[in-house]
Amino acid sequence: DNVLAQNDNGAMGIGNGKGSGLWAEDIDGDGWADLLTVNGDGTASLRLIVTGFPDGFDGDCNGFFQNAPHGQIGEFTVTVEYVDDSGATLRVDTYVDEFKTGAEAFRLNFTAPSGATNVHIEIDNTTGREQVCVDRDFICFTGLEPLAAYCITVVSGIDEDCQPTDTVLGWFDKNCDLIRFDDDGGPDFPNFKRVGVEGDPPVDYSQSGYSELCVVADVNGVITFGVTGKGDFDFDGFNDQTGRPHGVCGTYLLKLRRADGDPLTPPVACPEQLPEAALMGDINMDGVVDTIDLVTLISNWGMTTIVPAGGGTGS
Repeated sequence: DNVLAQNDNGAMGIGNGKGSGLWAEDIDGDGWADLLTVNGDGTASLRLIVTGFPDGFDGDCNGFFQNAPHGQIGEFTVTVEYVDDSGATLRVDTYVDEFKTGAEAFRLNFTAPSGATNVHIEIDNTTGREQVCVDRDFICFTGLEPLAAYCITVVSGIDEDCQPTDTVLGWFDKNCDLIRFDDDGGPDFPNFKRVGVEGDPPVDYSQSGYSELCVVADVNGVITFGVTGKGDFDFDGFNDQTGRPHGVCGTYLLKLRRADGDPLTPPVACPEQLPEAALMGDINMDGVVDTIDLVTLISNWGMTTIVPAGGGTGS
C-alpha cells in the first residue's frame, strides 16, 4: 500500500484519546483535498485502512504487528466530512464496524463530492461495547517439593497503554482463602513514557513495582495463587476504595523459583483446576470456542510463561 498519511490518537473531541484523525487540504491546487485519489471519470476517492494499534508501525497495515495479531477488540465509527473552499460542509459520511478477533484491518472506499478541497476524518473508538477490566486469574502449581519455600514474581508485562501492568499477587490455601498478598514487592517498574501523546511527561514509577510473594508449598507440593489488578486486595475484580472495576488490562509474565536457590524442577498446572471448557479449546473461557481462542493461541505460540489475564483482556 502507498500510505499517504497515518495517525494514531489524533481524533479531536471524540473517543477516549485513542481515536484517530486526519485532516487534508488542497495543497497541490488540483481542486481536491490531497488525501483523495483522482479517478479518470472526474470523481475522486478516499481510500482508508482502519486497523488496531500497533499494526501499521511495522510498515504493513494487515491486522498484525510483527506477525502477531494487534489484539484490539471493539466497535468503531469513522466520520468523514467533506468541506469546500468557503468552509461549507458538502457532505458527511459515516461507517461503523467492529474488531471481533483482534486481527482485522478494514479497507474502506468513499467517493468524495465535487468541490471537496478539504477532508476531515475522525474515528470514535468508544461506540458500541466498552471493555471493562475486572479479570482475576487463579493458578496453582503441583509437583513441587512439599513444604519447600518458593518465590513467585511478576517480572514483566504491558497493559493496553503500553505501560507496565500493575498487578496484585495473592497466596491462597486449599480452601481458596487468601493467606497473604503483595502489590509492589517485586522488581521496580522501568521508567516508561506514554507513547502517542505529544508533550506527555514521563510516568514516574519510582515508587511502584511488580508483585512478588515467597511462600511455602503445602504437604502435597501445591501452591495456589491469584493475580488481579492494582487496588483489588480482596481479589473480587473491583478496587477496594472506589468499588469500581480495577481497570487494569494487560499481560504479565510470571517467574517461579526456589527461595533457597536450588535448581527448580518444572512444575505443572493443577489439572483438577482446569474447567471443561478450557480442555475443549475455549482458551479465554467465555463458554464459546471461536476465532478469538484461535487468535490467542497464535499470538502466544511458542511461549510457556506468558499468562494473558482473562484471555488477554485484563489482569
